[in-house]
Amino acid sequence: MRRRHELTDEQWELIQDLLPGKAGDPGRTAIDNRLFVDAVLYVLKTGIPWDDLPARFGKPNTVWKRYDRWCANHVWQRIARALGEPDLEEVQLDSTMIKAHPVASTGRRQSAGKKADAHLRRCLGRSRGGLTTKLHAAVDRVGRLLQLTLTPGQRNDSTQAAALLEQFQPHEVGHVLADAAYDSDATRKRVQQLKAKACIKPIKARKVRKRYDRTRYKNRNVVERFFNRLKRFRRAATRYDKKPTNFTGFIWLAALMLQIS
Repeated sequence: MRRRHELTDEQWELIQDLLPGKAGDPGRTAIDNRLFVDAVLYVLKTGIPWDDLPARFGKPNTVWKRYDRWCANHVWQRIARALGEPDLEEVQLDSTMIKAHPVASTGRRQSAGKKADAHLRRCLGRSRGGLTTKLHAAVDRVGRLLQLTLTPGQRNDSTQAAALLEQFQPHEVGHVLADAAYDSDATRKRVQQLKAKACIKPIKARKVRKRYDRTRYKNRNVVERFFNRLKRFRRAATRYDKKPTNFTGFIWLAALMLQIS
């Protein structure tokens, strides 16, 4: 009998052939892929520490080590991207702030300078609100995740536009939608290189205001609704992971579940 927070049979059929460890794959053949994915989903949805994982999923440290390997190999990202073709008539850019739990920054005692460097590597920023990570994302016209980057919470949005658009080729994207935080000459140049149309709200400081399609700009609520649905998963709404790759893994898994739900 299926328990809460676990895959349905229909969802399992969609992803089972995309998982590593199948017969014929290099390395050891996995016999418990579904149990493992259910274990990670349980942590993703409930937000519990790995040590509190129910006994039916096996040893918590074993599950975590396997999850750590899959994140390092970008398994969740590959599965999400393998499910169907994206609708690139519109690519929408935006970011959201993620509150980081203190356990995301714990480690051996360090000097102030080394600690600041460690926070930068871990994509952690500190402000009056505490530790934060900023999640930058590109989604297609229907809200499917295409690319993401992590930065410390205080980082400006426009610095990540090039990375979010890096994977696309000229004439592949129709329109790029973004708010005023992405209005920079560098962003517009990248959009121009893609032979796409920029629908970016101009900042007021521009001497010459850029035109944009106000009607199409309203479609940008798709990426905002994507973030809203993403944060229903507790491990995506709050960052508990020290490693950026492991937190990114939870984001891609949450996005995958949104695709197949």
